[in-house]
Amino acid sequence: MKFSELTTEQLKANFDYWRRAIENDNSMTATEAGSLKLSPSFLFEIPTTHTWGFQNRNSKREPYERFLYETILFGDKALLSNQARKHQGRSVPDSITPNAKLAGLDEFVFAYLGVHDPYYAHSDFPAFGVFLAKQSTFECFPFCHATRRNLDSPELKLAEMTVEKQFLLPDDARKLADIESLTDPRHNCDPWQYWSAYPYFSRTSWEWKVEFHYKGQVKIDDFIAILWPTEKAILTRSSGFKVDTRLNRDARRFQSVCKRCQVVEYPYDADDPERALIEASSIAARKFIETGKFPSRIENNLEN
Repeated sequence: MKFSELTTEQLKANFDYWRRAIENDNSMTATEAGSLKLSPSFLFEIPTTHTWGFQNRNSKREPYERFLYETILFGDKALLSNQARKHQGRSVPDSITPNAKLAGLDEFVFAYLGVHDPYYAHSDFPAFGVFLAKQSTFECFPFCHATRRNLDSPELKLAEMTVEKQFLLPDDARKLADIESLTDPRHNCDPWQYWSAYPYFSRTSWEWKVEFHYKGQVKIDDFIAILWPTEKAILTRSSGFKVDTRLNRDARRFQSVCKRCQVVEYPYDADDPERALIEASSIAARKFIETGKFPSRIENNLEN
């Protein structure tokens, strides 16, 4: 089954199926659970997230061009799907699983409705993470769609459910996530636990997340914010002065190129880079939900 074979009507029917399944499995209906909320869940508004590691792992170019952020932000000026990179004659890492390929998802860029997951840095730190714009013209079918779960989630194997049942329209995916945050005991009626904000994150969080897919590419103009790891300035012996690192300078360079995207600087922690990323993502997201804006810097777990 390819996603292109599914219709809007089928995706709407999928949402109705999962909503009924949740109500049948819980003593409290989704409508009754929703009545407990004092205000609409932030899951309807929070941007989706995409994470990548530091180096271009399959590049054999000169050192200046080997950084993945340089390729994405200043070269392509976009996140590209595996198929888009293949069409350009590039070698592509084997990061798309067989299940995703069978569904045609190698033609899409992936994002989660959740905290930036360090897994997708592939142990190549420091990691970058972007928040993708949430707007009707961007999260619009058929350019964008979602699945209830990552297609390799153990939950799908246990349910023995056909893959096409997992596909949803973007708005319905957010609705379903909100319902699950209220009815699934793992989340304690707390959307932040569904989203896996620090300290709720675990290595199995991806198993229950809604996954979004964007056709072909996501341009940097559709980045609303980027988590940018920063390093301490280097003290040079010759001058005795501290000199900013290239990574730090490139943060300012990107901000000048893409003014619409807020650069959120966060301190890189070589001793625990995964926690640094998760904390930075969580703080930035909470600040966005509270104020409608992302902070420019995160320092010692405090936004400035």
